[in-house]
Amino acid sequence: MVPATKNLSPESAAYKLRTAWVNGYLSNPAMFHGVMYAASANLDLINGERDNPVTNFHRAEAIRLVQETISVLGPHDNLPLAVLAATWALAHVARLNGIASEAHLHEVGLAQMIRCRGQKADLGFDGALSFLIMLSDIWNAVINEEDVSLDFINELQPPYIAQPRRTLLSNALRYAPQEGLLSKDIIFLLHMIDESRDKVYTDDTRTLSEEPSGQQPSSTQSSPGQQSSDLTYLLMPLLQAERLASVQRQDYMSECCCLAAMIYFQVLCNNLPFLSPGNETIADQLFVALQHSDVEQWMDKAPELQLWVCYVGALASRNRVQRVSFLARSKTSVVVLSPDRTLGFQDGVSHLLCLSRYVKQRQHTV
Repeated sequence: MVPATKNLSPESAAYKLRTAWVNGYLSNPAMFHGVMYAASANLDLINGERDNPVTNFHRAEAIRLVQETISVLGPHDNLPLAVLAATWALAHVARLNGIASEAHLHEVGLAQMIRCRGQKADLGFDGALSFLIMLSDIWNAVINEEDVSLDFINELQPPYIAQPRRTLLSNALRYAPQEGLLSKDIIFLLHMIDESRDKVYTDDTRTLSEEPSGQQPSSTQSSPGQQSSDLTYLLMPLLQAERLASVQRQDYMSECCCLAAMIYFQVLCNNLPFLSPGNETIADQLFVALQHSDVEQWMDKAPELQLWVCYVGALASRNRVQRVSFLARSKTSVVVLSPDRTLGFQDGVSHLLCLSRYVKQRQHTV
């Protein structure tokens, strides 16, 4: 979770994880084993391992120490923040493993602990714990395609999965990648795809509603479906050509962007669900390219771009382990973001979830 880069903003989650969070788990055994359990379980999911004795040991110790700590608390004793952190880790891993009943049990306990403490939204550790709960909530929503929100952290703040305002791609293009990182042609194609969202991603009734009362749409105007067909004829061959060129250059970052753009464009403009045979094949290719790309280069030069690539790939992956791996590889790019850019990340994930739900509903109604 903690990147190696030295130039971290004190406002970023990465800085808080390297300072207050580390100090917390190094000084409390329950939190230590909880964090080690989460870290080991994440590696197991990425590597496809099961029944890892190291992971099982840390899980058992975390549960034992949490229960032991709670059992000796008096009526007026404050619950240690480290116990909340350990409980979060247990819930997080249960969600990643798809064990809903265990996850629900830990989440109910965590909600009760937070209410008992009466803490503000940052929950201590300089806000690191509330950040991790938010990220876990988003992961659960993407992995399981559920609209969930652990908004008990602060009942006055809006849910994390709210109505979309910005997209992950528009965020990535707003903080333009450094010159030379991607070709101008790829950047141009990404802008075209992002701008097509306002023209194509809409309900069919919107076109009619914009016409004067009692009139039908003009035959000279292009419909959303026609716009989509025109864009497909233009953009898909260009993306495939750019992808081929990046493969020949072994430019894995450019290849990732082209493959993610193919999936995103098919969903956005052709109303093709993320989970469809065509997209699933591209997601598999994207997963391989992402494994070859430089994690630190993404984090240092284009964190928002990697987030878009990873979350598009995750939603298009039918394999649960591959979904989790996509998200796990994006963690370092999330934690280096400043608070305002983190809000943009939350909005962008929200847009992807809304878009995914929209195209699935549209497919069922056609």
